[in-house]
Amino acid sequence: MKDGVAESNVFSNLRWKAFHRHIPYIVTFELTYRCNLKCTHCYLTPGDPHEEEMPALNWIRTIRELADLGTFYVTVTGGEPTLYPGFWDILDELHRRETVIRVFTNATTLTEEDVDRLIRCGVRYVDISLHGPDAATHEAITRTPGSFSRTIEAVKRLRAAGVYVNLKGCLLRSNFRRVNELDRFMLSLGGQPMISSTITPANDGGTGPLETALNTEEYCFIYDNYYREDNEPTETGKERILPVMGCTAGFSTLSVAPDGEVFPCLQLRVSMGNVRRNTLRRIWHHAPLNLYLSGLMQLAPPGCLGCELADSCMRCPGLALIETGSLWKPSPSACQAASNYKSAHTLHLSRKGNGNEQEELHPTESNQ
Repeated sequence: MKDGVAESNVFSNLRWKAFHRHIPYIVTFELTYRCNLKCTHCYLTPGDPHEEEMPALNWIRTIRELADLGTFYVTVTGGEPTLYPGFWDILDELHRRETVIRVFTNATTLTEEDVDRLIRCGVRYVDISLHGPDAATHEAITRTPGSFSRTIEAVKRLRAAGVYVNLKGCLLRSNFRRVNELDRFMLSLGGQPMISSTITPANDGGTGPLETALNTEEYCFIYDNYYREDNEPTETGKERILPVMGCTAGFSTLSVAPDGEVFPCLQLRVSMGNVRRNTLRRIWHHAPLNLYLSGLMQLAPPGCLGCELADSCMRCPGLALIETGSLWKPSPSACQAASNYKSAHTLHLSRKGNGNEQEELHPTESNQ
């Protein structure tokens, strides 16, 4: 996977150059909010105000406008993007514009012919959700019988065809004990493991998804058994917990919802405009939100000043807005995640210093 890491560094450098020149370098297309799975931690909600799907012609015009603005990296996602009727037309247009294409899918709909077509469309990367090393664990989360086998078949087809596959797993209360098995299984499939404990509230502010998130004690378990730097098969333990990435939403990234609404990113759901009513050039360069976002980049929220968790925090303004109604307040879920990390790191150092091994959690404790 060294080539993938090298490319990631190149893209990171390009992203920051795009940020300083105000070029929408990375763009995300949410083609649809429909999905054939029912994942327990999903942040999408029925009746979303932006769930209406615009015609493929609108997406194609948007792609042409993005090319003029300098965009060359687009992630196509959903919901499940393959359920959108114009999915292949959009990929064809992106390919014609020599765009780097990334598809985020659960892969359950991909046939052998679909894999061949993805390659013909120039798809370079495919991100696939995989939450367990076996059907029972994975399908307890997707709540869709048969989804595990269909996903694994698609992963094998893609890897056999030479497509770079990121395997994304969410660590929840139902599967966190299987984390090392999941990592090894992902590697055995030829995919790059991307396992995270980050769970966000629903787009409408609902806390349902957060009920599946790990508590502090459970997070300590995965930190000590998976994230720590001296534990195989982890390569750079600490870096996988706290990746260094500043927020560039609205400066070098943007997201387009199914109905054409433009957001600075997937999480920061404050409208910059709509591609069905305005050109992207006008939206990108003249949205009043840009000035507001500039302030966010330069100033810390008042409630975060002096916080002892600051060095462990990955606060997202978009999540803060969803959770509190304000971009300028601390994000409760980020605060909890930072607290979990700090507690786990402190506990690990303490145990390491005392020569003690990680204590096994009792099943009843992990569900409290």
